[in-house]
Parts: sequence; structure tokens; C-alpha cells
Amino acid sequence: MRNKLKGLLKKSLLFLFLFLCLNYPDGVIFSKEAFLESNQSLKLGISYLNLRKNFVYLPVTWKSRMMTAFLSYELTYGKFYFSIQMSYGQGPISDVGEERRPRNNSFSLLNCSYDFVWYRLRAAGEQKFFWGFGLSIQNLEVKQKVNIAPGRYNEHKDEYFGLGPRFSALYRFSEGKILTGFDLCLTATLPGASQSIIKTEGVYSDKSYLLWVKLNWSVYCDYRLSRLYTVKLSFERETWVYGRKQQPQYELHHFFSGGAFVVNTLGLRLGYNF
Repeated sequence: MRNKLKGLLKKSLLFLFLFLCLNYPDGVIFSKEAFLESNQSLKLGISYLNLRKNFVYLPVTWKSRMMTAFLSYELTYGKFYFSIQMSYGQGPISDVGEERRPRNNSFSLLNCSYDFVWYRLRAAGEQKFFWGFGLSIQNLEVKQKVNIAPGRYNEHKDEYFGLGPRFSALYRFSEGKILTGFDLCLTATLPGASQSIIKTEGVYSDKSYLLWVKLNWSVYCDYRLSRLYTVKLSFERETWVYGRKQQPQYELHHFFSGGAFVVNTLGLRLGYNF
């Protein structure tokens, strides 16, 4: 019941914020000056993801590579941009150091996020460069399956929920057909909002809290094929630092484990504007 309530609270906060952005009265926050054609778009795509996970107390590095499927809905309106994104991937092979461990060792990722950006615009005239600030909300679920002995394995499930500020910069050229961009985001959790579950089949089960911070940056190029279709190529790098503890406080001496992981993603997406 507690997990269901927590999940309901997360979704409620996300969609409440989205509703406010959509329905705030025109003329108050929405500007009639458009830095792009104000539109809605649906993007589908695939990404190649490379993950590296390190631990504080163990001299072990886990690596995994996988293809991910991507879906997003984006809206541009005057100075304002927001998007809802979801991606999923599963890597059936993991490397521990230089050793490859297939089959029962794997990673999987399910990522849901919401981004909102306000762009600073000039009062008049043609504008090619834009920059702005906003907010990013993320809910990432990472599952790891580790074969520890014949017929026995550990399962790790980490749920990362947090938010933080975002900076974006855009430049358009070739009569608006090509749009290049850079995003920078610093995200962190709130006490008690993220959790970690570790299970060993038939032997051991434990649940703890996660405290974490993430630095994320990405570069991309968006090319308009026609009035309805666009294609986007992007590269993204995420660096996470996390700690596990039994209680959701920040005292460092209470952490019993932790580490960091780095995710590099190369993505290709096709967009439909409507």
C-alpha cells in the first residue's frame, strides 16, 4: 500500500505541473513571440546505450550495452517548451572488469521524465540563438541481475526519483531547417523519495533508501525534413553518484554502500508534427 501511495503521489505531482503549464492564461506566461513555429510533436526512436557502474566498497566495475526504445511528446508555445519522455532498454550481457557474463547477468532501464524550459527572447526581429532555464523531473528504474552461483542470483532494483534545474541553448540556421542544441541539468533526490531493493533467491531480501545527485548534459541536431516530419540525432551523458542507507537522512556516516554510474547514449529519433 505504501509503494502504491508513493507512486500515485509522484504521478500526481508530475501531471499537476503539466496541467498548470498547459492551462495558465494566455498573456500572463505565454508569449505571442515564437522562437520556432509553435507546434506539438510526437517522437519515436532508438538509442544505443553504454552503462558503467562502480562501487565504493568493492573493486568491481560492471558494464553493459543495450538498445533502448524511446517515445516522447513535446510542445513548443512562444517562449515555453515542455516534454514528456519515456525510454526502455534491456542488456542481456554484462561485463565485470574484463570478464563477460551473459544470460543470467543483465541490466534493464525504464526512464520517465518531464522537462520544462522558459526561453529568453528579444522583443522583435529575427532571432537565431536562444537560451533559457527550466525544471526537469525524472523517475528512473534500474534493474540488475547478478549470477552469484549455479542456480543462484542477486536482483538489484534501484528507483531514482528527483528533480532539478535545467539550462538549454539553441541555435537555428539554414532558414530554420536545422536546429542545434545543448542541455545541462543537475538533478537530485529528496529524502525518502528513492529506494533500493536487493534480493537473493530464497535467502535474503533488503530494502533501503537512496540519496543521489546526477549531472546530465546533451547535444543534438534536429533537421526538418518537411512541415510534418523531423529527424533528430543526439548524444547524452549522465553521471550519477549515489549512497544507500536505512534511514532517509543526509549524515554521511550512516551510509552502508554507494557508488557511481555513467550512462552514455547515442540516439536517433523521427518526429511527427501536428
